[in-house]
Amino acid sequence: MNKELRSKYRQAQTARWGKNEKMIDFCCKTADIVYPVRGYLADIDKPRIETSFCFGYGFCGVSSLEDMQDASRMADHARKNESYFIAENLKNINGYIEALGNSNLSAYMTGSNGLVGLHFCKPWETGDQKRWAENGGYTYIELTEAERKEIAGYYGIEKDRFSKRLNTYLKRYGLSKVNSWSYLVD
Repeated sequence: MNKELRSKYRQAQTARWGKNEKMIDFCCKTADIVYPVRGYLADIDKPRIETSFCFGYGFCGVSSLEDMQDASRMADHARKNESYFIAENLKNINGYIEALGNSNLSAYMTGSNGLVGLHFCKPWETGDQKRWAENGGYTYIELTEAERKEIAGYYGIEKDRFSKRLNTYLKRYGLSKVNSWSYLVD
């Protein structure tokens, strides 16, 4: 994040949170990438490394032995497979990149105080989303194809950064800190 964007982002967070310095600092610290969208600012938060994975089986306390064994196998797989660990941690970022490239979804930004966030909906829901935003006094920006590609590029940068962090984590700790379990869904 360059200094000019960082400064503007902090000003926007100050307008949003007023004198609550802890929230302003928190928002500025967690924003890994800040990018402009038609004069507004949007951010991508620095992702956290997930080390806990749970797998449910059955329904309402009733389960078959096969369901229980499948869930236990998945819990064991999560504890032992580095590819699974990386894939699960990248799932959210990959979801945003996929959604931005999906022409069957409408992408838009909405927010206030100079800050906007990314949202998706089905094309037939766009009018409802726009009315909701405008009636609430929020900014509403439907993204163009070029803007979608640009934002997907920012998520690609975040994916590369996070992949490096995940690989560094695995080199340092391996899967020793992964907590994985199965449970009976009640």
